[in-house]
Amino acid sequence: MPGAAAPRLWLGAAVLGWLAAAGARRRVLECSPGGHQVLQSPYRSVDFDSSHLQQSAIQDLICDHSLTPGWYRFMIFDKPAEMPTKCVEMNHCGTQAPVWLSLRESDSMPGPGEIKQLTACATWQFFFSTSKDCCLFRIPVRVRNCGDFFVYFLQPTQGCMGYCAEVISDARPQTCDPEGTEIDGICNLAPTSSPSVSPPLPSVPEVVAEMIKGSIYLRCTFGIPFTNSSVGFIVTWSRLSPEGVKEELTHETAVHTFSLLELDGINVRLGDRVYCSSSSFFMEKPDIQSSSVESKEFFAGIKIHPETYDISEDGREYRLTIESSIPIPCPEFSQLKSDCKISLTLNSVDEGKEQLGLNLALSSCHVDLLQKSCNDGICSQGVIYFSAVTDFIEDGDRITRIAVEPISSENFLWNGYVPESTQITVKDLPTAYCYSFTDPHIITFDGRVYDNFKTGTFVLYKSTSRDFEVHVRQWDCGSLHYPASCNCGFVAKEGSDIIAFDMCSGQLHESQPHLSVINRDTTGSNVRITESYLGRKVTVLFSSGAFVRADVSEWGMSLTLRAPSSDYRHTVGLCGTFDGNAENDYHTASGMEIPNHANGPFSFIKEWRILPGESLFDKTPASFTSSRKMLFCDCTLEDARFYQPANNLETVTQSEPPLSCKESENGRFLSLIPGLDVTAEYLGPADLVRGLKKRSSTHEMDSSTVLQRQNNETKLHKTSLLNSHLSATSEGNTGTEREGSSNLNIRRNSHHYRSRFHRNQSATSRGKRQNYYEYHPVFIFQSLSQTDLEGYSYFFPEDHATDTDEKLLPSWPTPSGLTESSALFLCQQAIANSSIGRSCGALLGRRTGDAISMCVKDLLLKDDLSWAEASLALLENECEKRILEEINYSPQELEESVESLLTALKCPSLCSGNGECTEWGCACFQGYSSYDCSILSGKWGEMRFTSIMFSVFVKSVFVLLPFSPAFVHGQGFSVI
Repeated sequence: MPGAAAPRLWLGAAVLGWLAAAGARRRVLECSPGGHQVLQSPYRSVDFDSSHLQQSAIQDLICDHSLTPGWYRFMIFDKPAEMPTKCVEMNHCGTQAPVWLSLRESDSMPGPGEIKQLTACATWQFFFSTSKDCCLFRIPVRVRNCGDFFVYFLQPTQGCMGYCAEVISDARPQTCDPEGTEIDGICNLAPTSSPSVSPPLPSVPEVVAEMIKGSIYLRCTFGIPFTNSSVGFIVTWSRLSPEGVKEELTHETAVHTFSLLELDGINVRLGDRVYCSSSSFFMEKPDIQSSSVESKEFFAGIKIHPETYDISEDGREYRLTIESSIPIPCPEFSQLKSDCKISLTLNSVDEGKEQLGLNLALSSCHVDLLQKSCNDGICSQGVIYFSAVTDFIEDGDRITRIAVEPISSENFLWNGYVPESTQITVKDLPTAYCYSFTDPHIITFDGRVYDNFKTGTFVLYKSTSRDFEVHVRQWDCGSLHYPASCNCGFVAKEGSDIIAFDMCSGQLHESQPHLSVINRDTTGSNVRITESYLGRKVTVLFSSGAFVRADVSEWGMSLTLRAPSSDYRHTVGLCGTFDGNAENDYHTASGMEIPNHANGPFSFIKEWRILPGESLFDKTPASFTSSRKMLFCDCTLEDARFYQPANNLETVTQSEPPLSCKESENGRFLSLIPGLDVTAEYLGPADLVRGLKKRSSTHEMDSSTVLQRQNNETKLHKTSLLNSHLSATSEGNTGTEREGSSNLNIRRNSHHYRSRFHRNQSATSRGKRQNYYEYHPVFIFQSLSQTDLEGYSYFFPEDHATDTDEKLLPSWPTPSGLTESSALFLCQQAIANSSIGRSCGALLGRRTGDAISMCVKDLLLKDDLSWAEASLALLENECEKRILEEINYSPQELEESVESLLTALKCPSLCSGNGECTEWGCACFQGYSSYDCSILSGKWGEMRFTSIMFSVFVKSVFVLLPFSPAFVHGQGFSVI
């Protein structure tokens, strides 16, 4: 059946053809996309040098010993690549032993569609050998030609070896472009005038730190303007030496756009200033490189910002930021996130040769840098605050470093690391004193002297830069013949703290001062109240360093005010402008200068008089806005500390958390006059506030007994505690206090000031005070209703007196016959020849003359010799101020006289020869009392003998004043 055989033959041929085609498809399956894997690491390039990879990132070395057997294709930067057929040098292709395809003379690469069994060789050189072996190891490899590319059936290598690759353009002859012609297989390119293209310039490298498997690495990241470019990079790491010279750390070739450098604590350490530079090259032409681009400096460690700063003693708070550019580690065996921190201990180190005391205070001496994600080059941050200490000492500009102690950590990299310190220059600003003494005679902050004989309530000192002011009341304390005024009380306000010290509600020569806390800042103020000379000198110190000191007498009080440097150029009131220019001290409430004419002082005084009911004596501000005050610490080293500041700045050590730093302000109060801190008696809880009994000499313990018990080491604060005892005496009880005695009845009360006096004083109880004088001032009162009277804390008639510009014109001699020359002589003896005048005369300068002038005016107005010593307190306060100023600039000059100076301040009048001068004041002999041992105690009462009454009067007055009476004052009597 030949006809049927033909179809069968055709069908058989078709089946055989299909089977042959299927077999062909099976044979070329490895050429299909799913039939092979792609090896595309740029490290496999024959041009890549592996030696630098071994130094910086050995974990990235190519080792094909774990390669899965199978078909593979090579790609480098998305370009087809093939195994090289020539020997490759060691330490190339991202490995130590590169593997290449070895072709013998009889071998060739397979043609299209063909497959061949070939041999790959691994290059190696032994350490002791001088030549390499290009085929030390042999590996069988099958190669399939897929037309456009080759695929290779690869086996795992015997060790850390790696199969090499090279881009096809490097392996095959270049084909001609449209502008060239091919002749006999050789491509003749058309001539061109353009030079070879340079590799693209890398972007500016950026360096950041990162943690990889518990180790810290610096990552240098760079790039090129476009992708899919077969370029490599040459990366150089360097650091700045202490001499400021860059020294190379590593040099490597990379095919990716980053490089890693480990901070191992040995070759690269914390505190290094590191740079990374990068240049690019074409993989096809590695000899052509771009120019190098360098990164900004990367500081590997902790920095304190600002690195340098200039501040002033102005009370301001400044921010100090502590930043780490390195990730914070966690302890090796800790599971708590809170343990991931680096703890820093800060110290303030004075750069001066001499220890002048605390210059800079910090809000904390301890800072923890916690672990968090790095952002913008900052891996952790801590913030504290610092402030210049207002020391009220002319110590010039001083430099203080804020340094960090060596870090203690179990982490090798961090342990022992010392971050760089920051340098703070503190510029010295002036501070100043204002005096309002006796009549009163006022010396402004800038030294202008004038008299204010007016009565009423005045603004003595007000700051325009902060919430601080002092109001003062002056009552009539004139003589029998002339009107004059004296301070009888003050109210000082700083923020929410309002303190009153007042005797104006009583009668002249009868009233006792009351210290009251009108309002207290409960957010953390630092008000201190001290008593010196058994209560004759009372000081109220505020957080800013400003203070008001009252030297108390039976006629009233003399006031000394201190302005901190923060108020420089920011004061108004009767104390002047505090700007170094005394000529512009007369000013209006709006700050305008009052011209210097005859009525200038009267206009100035009138400008600062307060209307009735408007002062701090009568009304408390309705609202108080106070923010939480910053805590400050003394962070000086123990061995460098000169003294413990009086405002209790405390050091916070590692064993103490920052919260243990007790609240203190950025001011320092030094006092050379011994004092008893009685703050707790006024500012304690209301149920614990107590009042002192009147210090009556009939209840005083004989100080000679104290001398015996203390072995001549009696301290004033212990003596005063023995001499004073608690009392429940009613507020209305008053008594006549002996002149000059410091044993004043200072009633202590933390309740509201207004309720205390309004309840016990009537509007009419003040009228009898005027009967003391022959001179009767005429008070023209406003029409006051009962409602008006209830609006005042107590009725103060001087606030309602007619204000006239009448000038006082007293003349010599006084009604008792005292002449000007006699008064001058008496004042010189009482002031300049006093123990404080003799000891401190060289430092006092013109203040001695000012005190003598005040004394002469007082004698003229009062015609009373007991006023001769009223200005001595001015010399005491001024002497203390001058010693603190001069001790830093002229320590050698003061060295010889410092003992006598301190003795004069500790023991007024050298204890009048009736006691022993101890560290804390006079310890009187038996039969004598008072702070200066001037009171003779006996069965006839008490008699106070002053130096002016005897040494001056006996020696001189009889000659100068043959017809003048001499007065000896005592309790309950006087002798002429």
